[in-house]
Amino acid sequence: MSDITKAKILIVDDEPENIRVLAILLRGKYTATAVTNGFKALEQAVSETARPDLILLDVMMPEMDGYEVCRRLKRDERTRGIPVIFITAMGEVENETLGFQVGATDYIAKPFHPAVVEARVRTHLELKKHRDHLEELAETRARQLIHAERLAMLGTLLAGIAHEINNPLSSILSGVQNTFRRLSPEVEANIAVSKACGAELSVIREYLKQRNIFRYFEAIEENTCRCIKIVSDMLNFSRSSNYPQSIQADIHHLLDDIIHLAISDYDLKKKYNFGHITVIRRYDKGLPQIPCVPNELQQVIFNLLKNAAQAMAEVKQENYKPVIELKTSRSGNEAVIEVADNAGGMAEEIRRRIFDPFFTTKGAGAGTGLGLSISYFIITEIHKGKMSVESGLGKGSRFTICLPL
Repeated sequence: MSDITKAKILIVDDEPENIRVLAILLRGKYTATAVTNGFKALEQAVSETARPDLILLDVMMPEMDGYEVCRRLKRDERTRGIPVIFITAMGEVENETLGFQVGATDYIAKPFHPAVVEARVRTHLELKKHRDHLEELAETRARQLIHAERLAMLGTLLAGIAHEINNPLSSILSGVQNTFRRLSPEVEANIAVSKACGAELSVIREYLKQRNIFRYFEAIEENTCRCIKIVSDMLNFSRSSNYPQSIQADIHHLLDDIIHLAISDYDLKKKYNFGHITVIRRYDKGLPQIPCVPNELQQVIFNLLKNAAQAMAEVKQENYKPVIELKTSRSGNEAVIEVADNAGGMAEEIRRRIFDPFFTTKGAGAGTGLGLSISYFIITEIHKGKMSVESGLGKGSRFTICLPL
């Protein structure tokens, strides 16, 4: 509830006249609904669509009194946070005390003054708004801390794994490359040795070609290089605690440079034809320079552009035109960068896990599942910013980065 004027208030009273008076009092200020007994109040309170932001509750009602209604509201996780204000003719101290004991937020005795009711309602709605905001911030920060701790532990593990497998991989790659070199007709020693063994090098090469052995070697080389790239990502991930120094930089120059790099990048042109993607730039020209680590930030943006290009390449819609939007703006003391695409989007269960290490939706051999985790770490830990994603099936994806100014 970011705006209390949009708040929903539930009036619970078995007297129609009391409901009428309160409804008139709240009209035009809030959205007020009313029920005449406790059972209906509890039913509406748990409704996903009609759940109130505040309840005005009478005490003396048949079947279930207001005290019991309040007790049940406070026992239910879904309704525990709804402020309850008792409005009742029972104005004795013990009645008021009991009201607070069962969980009421406030207690107004009848007959009441309209200005008092208005002030109490407004005050408790404001308090609820701020409490909800603080709870949301706490939950977000808790998720960030858990994520950071998980990444730190993972970084230590990855560093050990990377060092253990780096040497064997280098040995395999070196062996394959030396094999190609020992079979090359451009090296005179190869020709001389093959003749000394009673065989022409060209015949040996033709045999290897006919038996597809060169292809096997090429596959070994390609996949070994991919494994080395994964190891490199692991080591970069594990070294993230050594934060480089940030400098003041023009974010728009950085974005333009990375777009140019993406357009000219061989792999992107080869796999996703990035040059055929329309890139729309919506820059806030009034945005000041921001403190950042330029190459780290560009790595994040490049990764988002590459992911967007791959997602759009998978769209099989007729007359589809791939579009990426790059937008900058200012929100308070933060610079906001948005990278959006018009690809197929992602389901909610995927969106929630998209920053988890090793989580990937790409096919075998197409990704390590570390790119977005590293990007998230760069933004949240190195730059002390925020990174989030909005997406839905058929709606594309929008990644938002907020950096402190």
